[in-house]
Amino acid sequence: MEKTINDNLIKNSAVIAISNKISLLQRKIFNFLIAFAYGDLDKKESFTIDITYLKLIV
Repeated sequence: MEKTINDNLIKNSAVIAISNKISLLQRKIFNFLIAFAYGDLDKKESFTIDITYLKLIV
């Protein structure tokens, strides 16, 4: 995963606009997935991640 400046992820407001209420865990996973794809967002339309890697943050 590509690190950002000071390990902070700067997200566009369109990315964080969610109409439904989500739990803290769901928000954490959402932010992790955005950070994982961040470096290639302008180059790719879809991304994959191994579920075992995703389990590490839960």
